[in-house]
Amino acid sequence: MNEDALIVNSKDNVYGVADGATSLTDYRNASGHTGGYIAAHILASTFQQVPLAARLEEVVTQANDTLRKSMLEAGVDIADKRQLWSAAFVLFRVNDTYIDFVQAGDCMLFAKYMDGTYRRVTHDQVAHADRITLQKRREAIVQGITDPAKIREYVYPTLCENRRKANTCEGYAVLNGEPGLSRYLEAGRLSRARLTRLYAITDGLFHCLADVNPDETWTKMLADIDSQSLDTYVANLVRMEQGDPDCSKYPRLKISDDKTGIVLDLG
Repeated sequence: MNEDALIVNSKDNVYGVADGATSLTDYRNASGHTGGYIAAHILASTFQQVPLAARLEEVVTQANDTLRKSMLEAGVDIADKRQLWSAAFVLFRVNDTYIDFVQAGDCMLFAKYMDGTYRRVTHDQVAHADRITLQKRREAIVQGITDPAKIREYVYPTLCENRRKANTCEGYAVLNGEPGLSRYLEAGRLSRARLTRLYAITDGLFHCLADVNPDETWTKMLADIDSQSLDTYVANLVRMEQGDPDCSKYPRLKISDDKTGIVLDLG
């Protein structure tokens, strides 16, 4: 199931992406949707109507409250973070002279300027947790565990521990119905001076591109998107993932993650 969601609200000039987190429980609603899917789509739905005077953080809080109510109605134990439906996201609003943005988790926002330089606007808040999980995966392989289901079983306690750190100083911000989200959101404003293009992407577009120099990796990814188009870039990335089915060349937890992105030319 694709647990990502794309946000395109041209009426209010609001755009972005959301990445529903892989569930740690087997919950499914009547339509068969996972908690991550529901969280991402509640956010996307909420951002289809953004009052001009509303700050993006306020709309996120509204979506977070809706998510909390939906979980309670579904009988989810919201005291158990493993059960919380959650999603990372990045959203931005285009104004005449500036760009507002808000972000949580590992969805990323980048900018390009008239001179061709790229700027990483957001921080991958989940990278530290991913490194710990991938280290546990390596431990499993060293111990001779090769079956993907067994590897996930081995790293499951680490995944749970990472999830418990959501919306805390030791972890990362994520939409999961917790009131604490508002204290850990990242938000800001960019000048539109000489700004030509914005890119909002979920981690499926970069999770297997780890490099010693992250900034060089980001720059190459964005240059590839510009030269190839987003669709072609994704198709090439999927081929690369399929050529590494055991995730050994590009360490990751699954062969291919959901991929959602939007590239906006500012003219």
